[in-house]
Amino acid sequence: MKDLLFIRKIEADAGIDEVYPITFELDRTFEKDAAIKIFNKLEDMKVIESDRFTIRGNSFTIYIQAQNINKVVEVLIKEEINIYGIYVVYGD
Repeated sequence: MKDLLFIRKIEADAGIDEVYPITFELDRTFEKDAAIKIFNKLEDMKVIESDRFTIRGNSFTIYIQAQNINKVVEVLIKEEINIYGIYVVYGD
């Protein structure tokens, strides 16, 4: 049961401007250096809402407004990083 996650739904009409800890689950080739590069790029784009940044295995969590998820996805695609999941863990 160690891989069990409770995922929170973001309501499109109510929660789009709120800041959430969004986790991006990526492929196994993802490395810490790439995460830092992406974080810095997103900071330059004024997407990041907090300096809190967590890297765990092949995922990272950043605090952004829900409406900016597509901007992060765009950066990941340009960096040729495969995305396997985007979510907010329930309780965060």
